[in-house]
Amino acid sequence: MAIRLPFVLLLGMSFEKTPLIYLLTLTIVLILKADLGAFGLTIAQLGRSLLVGLVYYLLFAFVMFSTHFCHKIY
Repeated sequence: MAIRLPFVLLLGMSFEKTPLIYLLTLTIVLILKADLGAFGLTIAQLGRSLLVGLVYYLLFAFVMFSTHFCHKIY
């Protein structure tokens, strides 16, 4: 949710789907009594995963914000 908030606040994108997806995933994990590793969520390389996620977020945010602000100018 922390990644989606800037897009909601600055660009006016919808926010209602993010908690729903989180709760659906959590419900599936609890019902199946599955390990989160089955869904690719492990803490083995947490630092590397966070770094990769941050890089993807910054690239996506740069493209979205630059597109949004350039569209407002022209």
